Amino acid sequence: MRIVTSDTMRAIDSQTIKSGRVSGSILMERAGVGAAKEICKFLENGIHENFQKRIVCFCGKGNNGGDGFVIASEMFRNGFDVVAHLACEVDELVGDALHFFKLLPLEVQVSTKSSTFEIFKGDVVVDCLLGTGITSNLREPYLSIVTAINSSHSIVVAIDSPTGLCGNTGSILGEAVLADLTLTIGLPKIGLFRQEGPEKSGVLKVIKIGFPDDIINSFSSEGVLIDAAMIQPLFKRKSHSSHKYNTGVSLIIGGSANYKGAPSLASKASARAGAGMVTCVTPGDAIKCSFDSVICIGESETMDGDFDESCGQRILEYVKKSPSVVVGPGMRGVSSEESLVAEILKTDLDVVVDAGALVHLSKLVDRLQERKGLTVLTPHTGELKRLGASLGCLESCNEKMAAKVSEKLNAIVVLKGQFSRVVYPDGEVVINSSGSQALATAGSGDVLAGIIGSFLSQFDDGRLAVAAAVFVHGLCGERRENGLRSMVADDLIAYLPKVLKELSPYN
Repeated sequence: MRIVTSDTMRAIDSQTIKSGRVSGSILMERAGVGAAKEICKFLENGIHENFQKRIVCFCGKGNNGGDGFVIASEMFRNGFDVVAHLACEVDELVGDALHFFKLLPLEVQVSTKSSTFEIFKGDVVVDCLLGTGITSNLREPYLSIVTAINSSHSIVVAIDSPTGLCGNTGSILGEAVLADLTLTIGLPKIGLFRQEGPEKSGVLKVIKIGFPDDIINSFSSEGVLIDAAMIQPLFKRKSHSSHKYNTGVSLIIGGSANYKGAPSLASKASARAGAGMVTCVTPGDAIKCSFDSVICIGESETMDGDFDESCGQRILEYVKKSPSVVVGPGMRGVSSEESLVAEILKTDLDVVVDAGALVHLSKLVDRLQERKGLTVLTPHTGELKRLGASLGCLESCNEKMAAKVSEKLNAIVVLKGQFSRVVYPDGEVVINSSGSQALATAGSGDVLAGIIGSFLSQFDDGRLAVAAAVFVHGLCGERRENGLRSMVADDLIAYLPKVLKELSPYN
């Protein structure tokens, strides 16, 4: 899916309406109905009933407010008590916004700019004030409303863009709504991914409302967003004659004395993501993985509990049987591991390099440049900076650093964080649309590495497989059954079957 500026989105909207193919009122209705469905799904996905007693829609006088009136009507029809507070007077409404205001059910309580409003405990706030139509600092009454929203401790849903956030730059225009969920309309706006955009946006969903592809493609884009439609072609029907060796064989190599859980998490994630056979190799005694289906093998270790220098050739026997290898989860980056990493990178298999194994790459630049198989690196920002520094990359921007590392090492770089970036050696960058702060938990990266390894072993299109793994991992992080604060990496693995079923009828 294309990422655009706010200006481009307005031009696409205008040209669509002028073409006569879709009217403005139909686009607004689709936006509101689609947003209401996503709000209901979000609330059902683990928000306790104590915190969804009433829906309060704050509506401006423009199209964003019009979307809000449709949302208010739909949420009432879904059984909620609904309040619509206008940041203007009723006689200031015009066009489609006025049309949908008049269609509000009588039971929806309405207040206006001249009325007082109050946000109570248990209210869900829907920000339909300004969307992306703001270019200067907030003025009254918007500033006071935004301040009240941010002080309310309520669940907040922003429509199109959090009010006060510049849709082009991601800068805050005086003050901005802090959203838990942002439902951006039509296409994602680049400001959601720049500067303060990620912090203010929360979980991101795109509401598609039927802009014609030919009109969209006639405008330039600011990048590509990974969404369900992009990755779904991978998840085809499994052959009825499938067996464990042709449905994905994944090998996980990692661990050290104090970090045996990391390769276990990666192995279980790889299995749950669809690999027909998963083998886990660790130093010392074989780990006891809670999945009996995972083959666990212990290898020789140093006195400190790391892989020793002699095990590289023996592990290659396991490597040869697997189309994809994940190396690094739970490894400490000590010198005795270097020869093992070097031996694995001599092969032409697809290799995911994670955690401690990343430390050794600066000594293997020539080998990486020559590899025929895909190399995928999965650093968090700290690991990226250390790796970049060891390669002489001095860029201050994480994305530019990832691009430089990707080019130097001929590797796909998955830069982890909110709206993770997947950076390819040819310069292409795609941005992930899924995820939440629940992913900020120990072992989350190990789970991601395992999913990537699993998908690489199953799918022919390696570039897309990496993007798909990042997206699926993010979707698992959006599950709230156990609460964002209580989420542990094991939960992400447990959510994988449900997420994969949502993406394809063949899962």
